[in-house]
Amino acid sequence: LPTGIERGNFEISQEQARDVRQRYGAEDMPLLLTVSRMAHEKNVSFLLESLAKVRQIYGKPFRMLMVGDGPDMESLRKQSERLGLSEQVVFTGTVPNERIGEYFKAADGFLFASRTETQGIVVLEAFAGAAPVIAVRASGVEDLVDDGINGILTEEDTQEYAQAVAEYLAETDN
Repeated sequence: LPTGIERGNFEISQEQARDVRQRYGAEDMPLLLTVSRMAHEKNVSFLLESLAKVRQIYGKPFRMLMVGDGPDMESLRKQSERLGLSEQVVFTGTVPNERIGEYFKAADGFLFASRTETQGIVVLEAFAGAAPVIAVRASGVEDLVDDGINGILTEEDTQEYAQAVAEYLAETDN
């Protein structure tokens, strides 16, 4: 049986979501989120490469929260700095399960690039938290995200992914 999600963790008030936005200085800008193990197989490096392009295409301030921990955390931090994303990307570390819903509720979009999802629990959590999903086409994810209906799917191409994120952000500006 697939793993479920704790529904109560996603019954979040606007005030709780606002607190997350304030904590990370994203009151007046889009807030993007990923929740992932910081490891090679989750393709977080791809997200960082794409975000550098989003910054150029979108041209306005945004904040990206990288929630999670793992063996690649330090190299991902260094990559973020090399790409000039220190103003945009915040590595939060692990967030307790009972608080994760606040982050999804606060987010304007959930970015996901894993190529190897068996169940896609974080995608379901994004849906539960009402955070639109922008993901790389991959098994598991394609079972949950219907492109153009409940999210956006792209190929694993940083330019295509960045364009999709930037267009989404531009649409939400209005």
